Amino acid sequence: MPSLEQQIDEMNKREELMQTGYTCFEKKDFNGALAKFNALLALARESDDFITAYSMRGATYAEMNNNNMAFADWKKAADYGSEEALQTLKASGLNYTPQKPSLPSASTAPASTSQPPAGMENILSNAYRVGSAAAPAPAASNIGTLNYTDGGVYEGEIQNGKPHGKGKIGWPDGENYIGDFANGAQHGNGKYTWANGNTYEGGYAENLPHGSGTLVEKNGRIYIGGFLNGLRHGKGKMATPEGFIFEGEFFNDKLNGEGYVKYPDGNVEKGKWKDGELVSQSIFNFKLPKIF
Repeated sequence: MPSLEQQIDEMNKREELMQTGYTCFEKKDFNGALAKFNALLALARESDDFITAYSMRGATYAEMNNNNMAFADWKKAADYGSEEALQTLKASGLNYTPQKPSLPSASTAPASTSQPPAGMENILSNAYRVGSAAAPAPAASNIGTLNYTDGGVYEGEIQNGKPHGKGKIGWPDGENYIGDFANGAQHGNGKYTWANGNTYEGGYAENLPHGSGTLVEKNGRIYIGGFLNGLRHGKGKMATPEGFIFEGEFFNDKLNGEGYVKYPDGNVEKGKWKDGELVSQSIFNFKLPKIF
């Protein structure tokens, strides 16, 4: 049981994260807001801030036009009793029945989970799953197995009853993650394989791709580059099975800034993109460095 001083300190930290998250949101610094609400989710545990964090993170994703992520968070908030989140889902045309789980305790608080939308502008076409409601493991265990109610099975290093260190979690449909864990979350470096054959390998933070990584889709599309909170962000290179190659800047999972597109016929287009839309361009012969 945390001491009174520890409880007060944690409450102050939650308040600071909430306020700075709101400030980032109002200033339209959505990446900053996501970082604050992700941190709040990891800290909030049994408090009402847990529900508010899911609601506000959902609102942040909605402002970024990542509707599937927004819906996933609003569903989670509705599950834990947020009538406002439920009404927001209904207003969006989704008839959702809350699952009504109990609020997580300090020992079972889930890390953030999100479901990126499908489509060309977001090539992370499946949700990143994490185990939920694991049977408790002995606190002193170093290597062991955790069985989850959704059918997931974790094998690897355990600390305080949670995946921590090197390990693997897999599901009956073949989906799995192998790599680093921290306090129950996929965190560090690892490889995620979906049931449909898509794979992501690279950096992770709080169950989402973060840092440098490679995403390979079964249809032949490849992206190599930066990720931020599960979205393509920063310098990146993408190749399609049709023979197109793009190299340039990504922001919030969309092409932004200057870049190059090499067409299958050999022509190269230098252009400037804004929110995925080409706003200026020129065609010329330019030899791109070999990247694939």
